[in-house]
Amino acid sequence: MMPGGTHSRQIGMMKINEKCTAEKAGLDALAHNSIWRRAMALLLLGIFLPCLSASAQDAATVPDSLRIGITSSMFKDVDINDALVATKVWAEALLKKKGYKFAAQAIFLKDKVQVLEAVTNKSVDMVALQPSEYLELPAGLRIEPVFESAVRGRIGENCLLLVHRQSGISTIEDLRGKTIFQSTSPYSSICGAWLEDLVVERGVATSEDYFKRVINAGKPSQTILPVFFHTADSCLVARGLFETMVELNPQLKADLTVMATSPPFVSSVIFMRTDYKPLLKKIVTESMLSLQTDPQGEQILNLYKIDKFVPFEESLLDNTRDELVKHERLKHTARTMAKEQPAR
Repeated sequence: MMPGGTHSRQIGMMKINEKCTAEKAGLDALAHNSIWRRAMALLLLGIFLPCLSASAQDAATVPDSLRIGITSSMFKDVDINDALVATKVWAEALLKKKGYKFAAQAIFLKDKVQVLEAVTNKSVDMVALQPSEYLELPAGLRIEPVFESAVRGRIGENCLLLVHRQSGISTIEDLRGKTIFQSTSPYSSICGAWLEDLVVERGVATSEDYFKRVINAGKPSQTILPVFFHTADSCLVARGLFETMVELNPQLKADLTVMATSPPFVSSVIFMRTDYKPLLKKIVTESMLSLQTDPQGEQILNLYKIDKFVPFEESLLDNTRDELVKHERLKHTARTMAKEQPAR
């Protein structure tokens, strides 16, 4: 039998040992938990860091596409296949130069219906079309106009009605019953509307009723030279086309005179989808605005017969918009005149 004091001390020592053991177990548990948390953190980092790295790399390379739609009206006096191939080659060269390795496409869009379908289905990212076509697109379409074109240093081009100086023709009235040639170019549609308006304003329903013949020619030379050689009475051309011809043959300026001049109209509008990748949009925009400084870009500009692209400004479409509104109003007048004519 142990003395009471010894027994009490032993019990005290046992409690202290139990406490120390418990505290040690707690510390071991904390240490274990801490080690486990660090291990899990390292494991998660091992899983997510490559993903984050891949995401950063994907953001840098943007594995997407650049699909450029071009309407038929932009191919005046240009071979369609040549234009599509050249545009595709340029776009791919641009992307490669910027470090983006994916294929570009140039897509032919026949009309406004195909433009709407392509934008709605997101099968194109960027579209080049005539201003008149752009203004006819529905307001709710998710597109952003970004570029317009400049020709011979001008943003906007006049339509010229030319006659020979020796023809004795000086007014639109003198052209009644005469032959007129009209060139095919991106300006053809708006120039044709302007000429039609000149006629309707003089009380004649259509240009076909006013002129003896209206002939749609191909190249500028096929439009201008017949007037120069007196085989046609007049021709309708864009100013830039006439100036180019004059550079080749200065005698044209001496023998031909401008009988009427339209307001300046821009030749094209290029828009992009509003949901197109911002980074790619920035790169494409910067490239388009500096095409004239790049040999391949310059080839594209020459193909489409423009000098450069400039940032879009809504006000530059004012003349086109006003002419189209006027044209619709005068067409209504022309229809009314046509209905009245049989009764006379």
